[in-house]
Amino acid sequence: MRTVRSLVCLLILSFKFLKYHYFSLFPLGRLEVLVAEIRGGRQTFAQMKGGVVMFDTTHGTNVYGAKLGLFSMVCPDGRTTIIAMSIIAGEESGETLSFAFASFKKIFNDSPNIFLTDGCVKIKCALDTAMPTVRHHLCVWHIFKNFFKHLHSKVGKAQWKQLNDTFWRLALATDVATIDSFNSEFESLLNLIESFKAEGNANDIDAALLWMRESLYQKRESWAYRFTSRYFTAGCHSTQRCESIHSALKKVSLISTTFYPCVSVSLHQVLSYDRILGKYLV
Repeated sequence: MRTVRSLVCLLILSFKFLKYHYFSLFPLGRLEVLVAEIRGGRQTFAQMKGGVVMFDTTHGTNVYGAKLGLFSMVCPDGRTTIIAMSIIAGEESGETLSFAFASFKKIFNDSPNIFLTDGCVKIKCALDTAMPTVRHHLCVWHIFKNFFKHLHSKVGKAQWKQLNDTFWRLALATDVATIDSFNSEFESLLNLIESFKAEGNANDIDAALLWMRESLYQKRESWAYRFTSRYFTAGCHSTQRCESIHSALKKVSLISTTFYPCVSVSLHQVLSYDRILGKYLV
């Protein structure tokens, strides 16, 4: 697989070749959402027959506060390939995300088979609107981060180790023949958590159990491997590939630039002006 730095260099260079794009404007004419294919993205999407598309956004890439989103796929040789990008200059709302996903569908003439994201509720609502037939999988690492947030500080070190090990056994089991046993395994995890309840953490444990029953369990088919392994995922169960690229991009951006090299001038003009000039978008 290419290194993250190589991928970053390719992304920076390919920004000069944004061929197919859609954009939305604020009432005053400033750019609100931009979605564009990265050069060669449609060929990769067609080669993978829709496949699995990972999507992740990040702040801190420019002085305007706009969020950069990357649509990525894994090629047959294991390379992570960025096929499209989005820039959301306004609020990352259900409406702007829905526009971004609908634009992606127009550019690529289809929805992917699986769309892998974090657990943002706005993303789910936007996908339900723009791509109602897509199968939405959730990043297992983000699921674990929520599990960590709800329980790590509420139990002792040895107790947390038991919970951590039990969670990952539940999450990473890939044998689809064990789907019927998921409920009993999940209940065992709940019982383990319940057993750690004490006078000083009772309310926190109750809140964690409620979250697990009403949120984590309800989403089980989107994150537990035994469910997601029923479909071709190209080994993608988290958005960490996208996040690694985001992190590396921030490190190689030029000091005091408005955006990354090769796009700083055009995006400065696009985001600063009160009107959009098409020549800056192609």
